[in-house]
Amino acid sequence: MDPAIAKQLVDKMYEKRKAAALDLEKLVRDCHQQGDDKRIGQIVDQLIEMFSTVSNALHVRNGGLIGLAGTAIALGVDIAPYMERFLEPLLICFSDPENRVRYFSAECLYNIAKVSKGEVLVYFNTIFDALSKLAADPELSVKNGAELLDRLLKDIVAESASFYVPHYPETEKIRERGNEGDADLGIVIPHPGDFDGMDKPGAKRAFSLARFIPLLSDRIYVISPFTRSFLVSWITVLDSVPELELITYLPEFIDGLLKYLSDPTEDVRIATENQLAEFLREIREVTVVRKHQEEQLKKQEAGLAEQKQLDGSRDSRPPELTIPNSAFLKDNENAVSDFESDTVDAEHGSQFDERDTGVWIPGQGVHIDYAAIIEILIQQLDGHHDEIQQSTALLWFAEFLSFAPEVMVPFTPRLILSILPNLAHHVPMIQSSANRTNKLLASVIKALPAPTDPPSRQSTANANGVPSR
Repeated sequence: MDPAIAKQLVDKMYEKRKAAALDLEKLVRDCHQQGDDKRIGQIVDQLIEMFSTVSNALHVRNGGLIGLAGTAIALGVDIAPYMERFLEPLLICFSDPENRVRYFSAECLYNIAKVSKGEVLVYFNTIFDALSKLAADPELSVKNGAELLDRLLKDIVAESASFYVPHYPETEKIRERGNEGDADLGIVIPHPGDFDGMDKPGAKRAFSLARFIPLLSDRIYVISPFTRSFLVSWITVLDSVPELELITYLPEFIDGLLKYLSDPTEDVRIATENQLAEFLREIREVTVVRKHQEEQLKKQEAGLAEQKQLDGSRDSRPPELTIPNSAFLKDNENAVSDFESDTVDAEHGSQFDERDTGVWIPGQGVHIDYAAIIEILIQQLDGHHDEIQQSTALLWFAEFLSFAPEVMVPFTPRLILSILPNLAHHVPMIQSSANRTNKLLASVIKALPAPTDPPSRQSTANANGVPSR
């Protein structure tokens, strides 16, 4: 960069550094219009050296951060090819002992994310990890800056996470590098959107929920109420995007989320209760949709079987008498042709009515691992968890028994052992929930069909024609 700008950018006065950042913004914009990418890269490297070197003076490091923000504003979304260079040293500044360095680094990343938009989603995991720690920062100004950045990232995720594809080769390489690590994360099933119509790897989306879930599963057990509030808010945002289907990964983090119900902070408890209620509502909705589709499929199969029987009976009939065309009067020829055309139209109309309209139904095709969820809920009743967690687990059991009893039946022996001690619990809320769950479980078991008795030897012998003695 120009020596005059570089000198003013490291001035001790904030106003002079800000003015230098504006001059740098104009310089970078001119270089970008002229296609001088080499000089832009040199400027970025110079700024990285300024703010990442711990031995530099505080005003020098802050000048590098504000200069990088100005560079990003000048480049707009074209800052994406340079993000791999500066993102890691920038996020290291999030944990710097100096409050102002942490604040200016959050402000810098805010400006970068604002102009890069969906391109920043390629680095979502690393940004989320650093931001989760900044959410519990003791300095109020830093925490406020982190909240602004957090709000912006949530907007970007809500708007673009389900479809945005990287537009630059540099960010695409980062995305492909993430694909190579899928085996380490236990991700073996790619998202259908990752393939095109030729069954070959197509354009990859910038955001991957499957790669984010392991990080969430690790961070969900934090103790800080600020970080817990941060995580719950992100779970709410991700769950609000239907295409992401966060409910599919619920077993990966529900155990830690249930612990938030006993958090000393009221805001955390309320947010967690609301989100768990939303998850339960979604599970009910998905289950109802699945059962409806299964019933429709059975009806279609029964209709096809009946149609085949009718076709077979028609084929077995004797041949009908063939009447020559000359037997019809000419006056009736139009009437006959009209009748035939009406019959054809009616057949086509019925075929059209039976076609799939292609309308998307909320909850359609969503997979829910009921068994894994029930396993985690049973663990909440072992007596070592707080009372609110136990009552919540009993509430979920009661709801499952009401709309999905078939998934609860295999767990009946363990459920009985977990429910019976709570029938005499000293907390009225748990006792009431246990009584309700016990009654529902008993009703489900009573409604099961009686097992068929195996045929005895005597009846089998008689059926084979052997006389009984």
